[in-house]
Amino acid sequence: MVGLKDIVNKGIKPVLRQAGFKSNGQNFHRKVGEVDWCINIQKYRRISDKGSNSLLFTVNAGVTFDEYHEVFYSTQSVPTENCCPLRARPGQFIWNGNPWFSFRMLLYSIGSRSGFKGREDWWFMLCPHKNPKYLLSAVNLLLSKGILPEMQRFKTKMDLLGYIENGKTRPFDVRPRNIVRLVLLKSVGMMKEADVLEAELNQNPRNENIVRRINAVL
Repeated sequence: MVGLKDIVNKGIKPVLRQAGFKSNGQNFHRKVGEVDWCINIQKYRRISDKGSNSLLFTVNAGVTFDEYHEVFYSTQSVPTENCCPLRARPGQFIWNGNPWFSFRMLLYSIGSRSGFKGREDWWFMLCPHKNPKYLLSAVNLLLSKGILPEMQRFKTKMDLLGYIENGKTRPFDVRPRNIVRLVLLKSVGMMKEADVLEAELNQNPRNENIVRRINAVL
């Protein structure tokens, strides 16, 4: 019987350790230049109408940087994916313009009985009595050809700022975009641009406390 621990140990940890990540439970972290790369294994158990169990899990990715973490998550020593301003679900990598990669992922999904709950919400299905061959291949492919190559574009705060300024939304969503942009502008010393953006944000009373919090740190 194959469990999620087996999939993590055989299909996820080897790839991420080779890429320089350190693990803490289901969370993986690597410091790269001025940014942090974070990956999380999310799971939940599904019970069918017939009462049989299957475990669903997915692989989420995120990118953050020191100043953002200090402003909003200072009590947490090591960043995790759920605290990142840039986050992505597997489907955002699978449908990111690489037909070969998309085809291979879809092919493996047939063998592993995995698939989508939505266009970008991809979940892997772990059935205890099924051969995990296709599942391991799918997870390995997602990490090595999807998530890790896209993370390579982010090594400095200027890389993050350029991604945001260009209006990119795939594969990584940026939320809240203008708040993240403000922290980045201040952290790289672009104070003139930061003052303009801060004035825009303060036109909405709901942003005042957040802006004040940023200014208290930066």
